[in-house]
Amino acid sequence: MGDQLRKSFRAATSLARFPKTAVAAVLEREFNERSKLPELSAELDGLVHSGPVILPPLIHLRNGTQDVHGLASLLAIARAIDAKSVFEIGTFTGLTTLALALNLPCATIHTLDLPAGAKGALRTDKFDAQYVPDVTSRRVYLDSPAAAARIVQHEADSAKFDFDGLHQKFDLVYIDGAHSYEYVRSDTEAAYRIVAADGAIVWDDYNRHWPEVSTYLDAHARPGTCYLPGEPRRLAVWFGDMRRIRAAVL
Repeated sequence: MGDQLRKSFRAATSLARFPKTAVAAVLEREFNERSKLPELSAELDGLVHSGPVILPPLIHLRNGTQDVHGLASLLAIARAIDAKSVFEIGTFTGLTTLALALNLPCATIHTLDLPAGAKGALRTDKFDAQYVPDVTSRRVYLDSPAAAARIVQHEADSAKFDFDGLHQKFDLVYIDGAHSYEYVRSDTEAAYRIVAADGAIVWDDYNRHWPEVSTYLDAHARPGTCYLPGEPRRLAVWFGDMRRIRAAVL
């Protein structure tokens, strides 16, 4: 057995003896050390989280939806910039769509997802298939008619969707679609085109579980893009103009 093979075997054996939580902690630390994005400053984090948010019914939480911490931070950002127009890439169950509508009573929320059973034009991550809508899928925002009245559902592949007429139309763009490098790149480039100059873009899943999200953002995100504090990490954000936050919350 060669030296490198012996080292690999010993490392695997050592990890096997660790509790799962300890292994996860090691992997989280390694991801954090590799991360190229800076952490959101304490001052800006305090401004963003300075007000209350309204959480949707938590009975709708499930594998693949945003978690409570991620929801709270996304909604805090949306309220901090007083977003009046939102575009979400990746509807899934409609949980975040509903949450955004509940917290932004004057906003129109556009949300985009594949038609039931459809396949995207670009390569997807091997775990993305479980989150593609099927014929039995029902969006949870339909149970809240007042919120649903301000939600515009689009059904199309985000890589093929016509964003051309939406240049700088949206205060907030939220990206939670397919997790492959190709889709993260395509969705991010679209977001840069449709976000207002003083708006914000939020990406979900900037963490070790979806490595192609972080690989793309670490190399290609606009200057000023940060990850939000929290363990494990979840959201990354870019703000076009910090003055908008200060004006909204002060």
